[in-house]
Amino acid sequence: MHEIVTLQFGHFANFVGAHYWNTQDAHFNYEQPADDEEITPELINHDCLYRIGMTSKLAAEEEEDNVAMNDVKTWSDFSRVYFHPKSMVTMSGYQLNSEFMPFDVFSYGRAAFIETEKEKESYDENLRLFMEECDQLQGFQVLVDVLDGWGGFATSFLERLREDYPKSALITYGLSDDQMGKSNTLRERQVSAANEILSMASFSKLSSLYVPVRAPTQSMLSAEGWSKNINMNPSSRYHTSAFISAGVDSALLPGRLRRGSIFMPDMIGSLNWRNITTIGTLSVGLPFPFGSKSIPPLAGKWSPLLDLSSRNEDIDDQVFSQSVVLRGLETDQFARYTTGTQNTPRGFVDELLDTLPIGKSLGDSNSSPPNLRVDGTSIDSAKRINWRMMTQFEGDGPGGVNSDEFEEAKESLLDMYDIYNE
Repeated sequence: MHEIVTLQFGHFANFVGAHYWNTQDAHFNYEQPADDEEITPELINHDCLYRIGMTSKLAAEEEEDNVAMNDVKTWSDFSRVYFHPKSMVTMSGYQLNSEFMPFDVFSYGRAAFIETEKEKESYDENLRLFMEECDQLQGFQVLVDVLDGWGGFATSFLERLREDYPKSALITYGLSDDQMGKSNTLRERQVSAANEILSMASFSKLSSLYVPVRAPTQSMLSAEGWSKNINMNPSSRYHTSAFISAGVDSALLPGRLRRGSIFMPDMIGSLNWRNITTIGTLSVGLPFPFGSKSIPPLAGKWSPLLDLSSRNEDIDDQVFSQSVVLRGLETDQFARYTTGTQNTPRGFVDELLDTLPIGKSLGDSNSSPPNLRVDGTSIDSAKRINWRMMTQFEGDGPGGVNSDEFEEAKESLLDMYDIYNE
């Protein structure tokens, strides 16, 4: 087997992860003989999961197939998967959405990692357990909230991970959820922005590829990438996380196929072929508007895909490389447009849609084409940061960021901006 170890940090990351693992569970064939080493006839599945999240529920219980949107309060309300006890690590000392013990600053996450390791030694006791079970590790997939302290926590975790696995492929999705980061004051919004900046600077160094991902919002409903087949409430984390998980699930699908696989190190290597363009974007279309005579452009302002990474729609894209996954197309549909493609069985699409709460009946529509690419869009957005405003968060005390760390983050992102604009 070729495993991908998934790391999840934060509440919204666990929402996305719950949908993701529900989909993986739908792919799995439980009727397969126990002595058969193959996971499924069509793909190589994940078998390693390490999760960090603030929740008191340590074992996911089997839920009804149809979960009412208003009944979903946390990710465990709709998770259908039973996890190994070592998959769950709770962090003491902070409470979700607490006004008295907030976990809303990057530096809080740094400190929390140190305290958690002193108390539980989760890195040695939990992660190493799953690593020992891997036969041929493809790499690491990380889902992390970046608007609060989880960015700092994950940074410390990945720094240690890189000491043990310096050359392993590692893709990090930095998740921004407006519902989780909803703030009423200017300072709270500024703190969230500072957390996001520090996370981007850290993860772009620690990851083979860092992909910032923002949850779809009401203002994006009229943009390309949406269709009458999507029934989504953008104010529901249950729904927005499902949309993101569809893209995450499809992005690395080539590495899970049994035949014609493109493993994670090769795919990321082709995206970051210069080894210096480590920030990419994720775009998704559900379903894909596949015409009878042509394929619409997959990059730029005319793309039918919804860009989940960029915050400035007026920036012109400069695409260095991209990986496109189209699910559910019949071979003859695509053959006249390109060659050398790997056809994805229709069942993969049906199982994906069955696990998500946002899909209506798609009929014969093509579905879920994520476009994972490396370009200068996210970096160009970072160039427009008001650095003078951000200096108010410098300081070594609570709620502040070490001035050296802040300056290093600033210089790192500005250097990255220059790289993307060479």
